Amino acid sequence: MNPLAPYRPPARAPTAARLALLAAILAARLTAAPTQYRPVELDFAAARDHTDPFDPGRAYLTINCTHESGTTLAIPGFWDGGRTWRARLQPQLAGRWAWTSASDDPSDAGLHGRRGEILVAPPSPDAPDQQRRGGILRVAPDHTHLTYADGTPFFWLADTWWGMPSGVATPEHLARLIARRRSQGFTLAQIHGHRNLSDPDGPDVFQLMEAGGDGALAYWRRLDAYYRIAEEFGWHLCVGFYGYFSEMKYSLDTHHRLWSYFLARYGAYPITFLITQEYNQPLETRGADGKTTRDPNRTHGPFFTALGRWIHERDPYRRAMTAHSAVRSRDRFDAWREPWYGFALLQNGHFTRPDPAHYRTVCAREPKKPVIEGEANYEGFVRPTPPPFTVDATAIRASAYGAIQSGCIGYSYGAQGLYAHITNPAFPGPTARWGPVLTWDQALELEGARHMAHLGALYRSLPWWRLSHLPNAIDGTDAALAKADGDRLCLVYFLPADKPAPPASRLSGFANAGAPLSAMWFDPRSGAQTPAPAPAWDAGAWLLPPRPDGQDWMLILRRQPTASP
Repeated sequence: MNPLAPYRPPARAPTAARLALLAAILAARLTAAPTQYRPVELDFAAARDHTDPFDPGRAYLTINCTHESGTTLAIPGFWDGGRTWRARLQPQLAGRWAWTSASDDPSDAGLHGRRGEILVAPPSPDAPDQQRRGGILRVAPDHTHLTYADGTPFFWLADTWWGMPSGVATPEHLARLIARRRSQGFTLAQIHGHRNLSDPDGPDVFQLMEAGGDGALAYWRRLDAYYRIAEEFGWHLCVGFYGYFSEMKYSLDTHHRLWSYFLARYGAYPITFLITQEYNQPLETRGADGKTTRDPNRTHGPFFTALGRWIHERDPYRRAMTAHSAVRSRDRFDAWREPWYGFALLQNGHFTRPDPAHYRTVCAREPKKPVIEGEANYEGFVRPTPPPFTVDATAIRASAYGAIQSGCIGYSYGAQGLYAHITNPAFPGPTARWGPVLTWDQALELEGARHMAHLGALYRSLPWWRLSHLPNAIDGTDAALAKADGDRLCLVYFLPADKPAPPASRLSGFANAGAPLSAMWFDPRSGAQTPAPAPAWDAGAWLLPPRPDGQDWMLILRRQPTASP
């Protein structure tokens, strides 16, 4: 498919087969037997109506769960209309769980003092990793990477869907996006959760939560479809609400109302929190005259780091959390030392090339944190002004491999038209400033995303979480980027070069003369691997074979076992 071909509107009506598939997905999760790592729902009927069921200061319903091993879990309940209340939990252990309900209004016998048991089966051995290993992510004990709940390393390869969910980014679209990206080896998507689901000009979720009542409830009920579909497909979501400017529009209490309910309703789903977008932008305030002023010496960071602390303290699962950072020139790392800030989600920015020195500096910060490149060079962006820059598949590969080979442990891809979920190029919104407008379904087929499939397959075939960046290991420069697992394995990524056939390079800092190496060329465009001449030891460094051409290549070096005496 040519992504720049004339726009043809997609069919508006979903096929009967797709509707049947979505209906089956939604029904399945309402009736499925309890299984480890998958949401379980309990229903309650209150004895009477309660004032403002969205009040974050109340505990109308709490479910205290105890596993047969003695492990405990306290789950907040949520209002679901009328006198209906529910609680959703993700059992982290198979076996028998006993539960009791409690309410800060003990006189309500429908919510307080109820008891029961849940018998949880182990996960199916053929289930997706998300459902088999536990999709509520954790930070590894050594703070170098993220893991599934069972401790298995989680490789972060995300797509960016800031327009999802919304009135145009429907549950059917979500199912199509997940199916496509999952087939390409992506493991999650970054989304925003604040847009109106029916009227693009209607109130956002912050305004709905301020008003409360059935209007807010209708939003959350419609949102259920998105999270159930993602969970059923074994897909992970990284979720934030709005952007740094929400501090200018809504009080901390309003943020608490939103996150308190979101935690209760969706905390059992496989999601990670990024709090908000560009949380540490320079502080903007709006005066009585409506004018906005910016203070370059302060940021919005304190507001959102306090919010992150509040959320983490109330999260029963203590999942890994982050905050989407401002572009690197404005990133002051406000949240870095916060205990809740489990990993860094950077923003290298658009129309940029990878800067290994910057990544090294961030990865060396203390305390140690896993670092992910969360927003860099959306494919399809074009900068016509000097110097011109077109973000094509080559630029995407350089950004992704460049970040990971420089110390990051994951990468988030993005594409013009898809990140904002454009359905009609006549209404592109701000995305029009970034070059020819693509619709989301056109952008879904861009070449760079297909190349990310090869990136994911390569790293997941190796102990990627043990790889450490070797600074200036190639000819004493960053002309190529090396990452090694001790003296056993080394990956050398050669960035696109200006010369058709760059000369051979020298690798230092890996293994030694007594460790003969085997070599394979990995083609980032096709994923193919072909044998390469073995490096020769020369004056304290390895003389590497010249790459096949001036394009980017990965050289995979493995230490060969020495013969026993």
